[in-house]
Formats: sequence, structure tokens, C-alpha cells
Amino acid sequence: MKPLKVFSWQSFRAECPPAPNGNLQTREIVAARSKAEVIRIADKKYTYELFNLGETGNSLELELALSKPGVIFWTPINDRDYTEAK
Repeated sequence: MKPLKVFSWQSFRAECPPAPNGNLQTREIVAARSKAEVIRIADKKYTYELFNLGETGNSLELELALSKPGVIFWTPINDRDYTEAK
């Protein structure tokens, strides 16, 4: 079995507090074993639907995502106060 990795990407959420310019862009993270698993967790069909999908090495993101594998966490793109996706 492959080890867990923490992946991140950029997205948009209606529930995201708007930035001063009205932007609802988010940074999203999840602990998974592969990009294919991330795509399934995010309920997408293709890799390109998760913009800039890749592994993160940020220690705070690693700790948070690995605490609940398979759960997507998000934060406004210019913030780092993550919220668990519902």
C-alpha cells in the first residue's frame, strides 16, 4: 500500500469569505495515497479540474491533513486558517 501524502490545489468556494476584490479563491489540502485518490475525494473526473494539484511540504498543512486522511481542508487563498470541507 502506498504511503499517505498531502496534496494541495487551488479552487473556489461560495462559502469562502470574499477578499477585498471579491475573490472566493481557496487553497485546499487533503491526505491521500495518489492524485487519482484526490480526484475521487474531491468528486472530480479529471486532474485538470484541480488547479496546481501537487504535493505540499508545508509542515502545518502536513500535520492538519494527516490528522484526518481523506478529509479536504480549505482556506482563503491568502490566509492559512483552514476549515474542514463539508
